[in-house]
Amino acid sequence: MKRLIDRITLASGYLNPIVLASDRRFDVRCIRRVAPSVLVCHEYEFVYCRVPKSANTTMLNLLYESIEGKGIKAWDRNNLTRRYFSSLGGRTLLKANVPLNNYFFFTVVRNPYDRILSAYLDKFSMPEYRGRYPSVYHPKYKVNPAENYNSFLKHLVSSRQFMFSDHHWVPQYLFLLPSLDRIDYVGKVESLTFDYSDIAKRLKLPFLKKIDSSFRGQGVSTTSSTEKRDVFYSEDIFGRENKKIVSELYERDFIDFGYEF
Repeated sequence: MKRLIDRITLASGYLNPIVLASDRRFDVRCIRRVAPSVLVCHEYEFVYCRVPKSANTTMLNLLYESIEGKGIKAWDRNNLTRRYFSSLGGRTLLKANVPLNNYFFFTVVRNPYDRILSAYLDKFSMPEYRGRYPSVYHPKYKVNPAENYNSFLKHLVSSRQFMFSDHHWVPQYLFLLPSLDRIDYVGKVESLTFDYSDIAKRLKLPFLKKIDSSFRGQGVSTTSSTEKRDVFYSEDIFGRENKKIVSELYERDFIDFGYEF
């Protein structure tokens, strides 16, 4: 464990003053979860701070198509984007020594109510997650979905380890490296059609790919969390408590990105 912490500490040193020209220092759990989500394109000099469950898949597809002029097969997306773009995680992070001071930094965020609900609906629909966290998901609560969601949220509140056990429920602001002040453009899932077009034009990407029906289901609310919000944030005792927990747990996301509580 000490060796791992030493590696992460070294990585944090490279990530801050040398690569991102920042004085910020990172919690070990934080750097392990968020650094691999920083995507770098040296050809067009941009840094995309990817936020899980905030149109991440859609953005990767759009960026690749806007640069290469061709699409990505779903089964090849991870391998292809890893080869095509650089990441500030793992070995790449340790080797990173190219100053990014003049690069264009951007991100895409999402309403915290919808994002954490989407993560829950997506991940806990999988037997793998229900088996990994048996104390979180209770089949007996199926009659009232809001009650099961309530159990999940209470685990996030009570355990920092659980919060950082999966990057899908880490607060969004932590993915912005080195900090929100350095981000040149904050797009939103709710206005992605306009925001992506604006980002692509600023980057002067050769093939401007527009968001159309072909991108439906590739990262934008595939769990229909927005439509299901009334079920999980209902007016019953669990729904009201769920809304209160999310508003407190992700308070900084609401404030930093201008979402209403």
